[in-house]
Amino acid sequence: MVGLPSFSLPTNGIKHEQPHTSVHIKDKELGKGTLFITESNVSWVNSCTGEGFSLEYPHIALHAVSRDLNAYPSECLLCYAGLAN
Repeated sequence: MVGLPSFSLPTNGIKHEQPHTSVHIKDKELGKGTLFITESNVSWVNSCTGEGFSLEYPHIALHAVSRDLNAYPSECLLCYAGLAN
């Protein structure tokens, strides 16, 4: 099971806001919410629960847009996060 903390919406440096976005960690869907692309991070908050997360850019090891419907049933943004030193 994936647990998320309560999360405050980003307010500064928002470059893009995408509502009605699903998040999946491994095979677990965390629900629908809003994805925020800001000057310093990628954040997502669940519309119903207010739970979410934020990844600062130095912690994102890889990101890509996938349009391969054989790999995943819809177009998606892939993000792999690692620990920065």
